[in-house]
Amino acid sequence: MFSQIQMDKSAEKISLVKDLVSKLLEKIGIEFSKVVVEEKFDTIFASVESSEAALLIGVQGKNLDALQNVLKSMLFKHFPDEKVFLVVDVEQFRKKRFDRMLEIAKEKAQAVRETRIAQVMPPMSPFMRRMLHIEFQNPEFADIETSSAGEGTDRRVHLSFRNNDLED
Repeated sequence: MFSQIQMDKSAEKISLVKDLVSKLLEKIGIEFSKVVVEEKFDTIFASVESSEAALLIGVQGKNLDALQNVLKSMLFKHFPDEKVFLVVDVEQFRKKRFDRMLEIAKEKAQAVRETRIAQVMPPMSPFMRRMLHIEFQNPEFADIETSSAGEGTDRRVHLSFRNNDLED
């Protein structure tokens, strides 16, 4: 019964996000061909396909960040007692950015394996840090430990060698 309630709540959020994204884009006069919404890793991902992607994304993703923040605020009004993680992407801008960051992290993880010296990633958004932490929970990274350190916009993911040896 609990899982059915959870599934219903998830479906409700997905439907609501799709509706909110579509209506907001229509209201601001942005043409779009598709909005796809799904839930993974306790996060709702809304992906938009638009011929006006550059306008939606803005310089270094600033417009996309603003759009995402507006949508989060709208979503909070519907679910005030829940922490809802929402990621809005346009033409896979965030996905491509994350894929590049993941490649850097994998290179740094290999350096940690070879040298046993911790490596530090560049500053990144809370979402990117969260996704890296999740990615590094995969078995291929069992020997690598991640942590976050720093404040505000300077917060970074640290990669270090995990000592799996059990001492007697």
